[in-house]
Amino acid sequence: WLSGPPLRRAFAALGDYADLKLPERTGHARRVARLASAAADVPIHAGDTLDDLATRVHATEHELLVTTLIALVARSPHARPPSPQEQP
Repeated sequence: WLSGPPLRRAFAALGDYADLKLPERTGHARRVARLASAAADVPIHAGDTLDDLATRVHATEHELLVTTLIALVARSPHARPPSPQEQP
């Protein structure tokens, strides 16, 4: 199993490979990875399966999406405070 810097290098290589499909998007995967790593960490545990990791990644993406949408709506000139049911 890979962890730490070797794992990050492997993911970067996969992202670079994916970016080859659209040359005008070169570097896109790395920029997204920087933004995502600044926003939230998703732990990788020793006994994880790919499904375990995917479940945590999707849950984190959902939390970030909800948090971002709430922040954007709050900045709107027509904003109202979210009700308790609307808060994450």
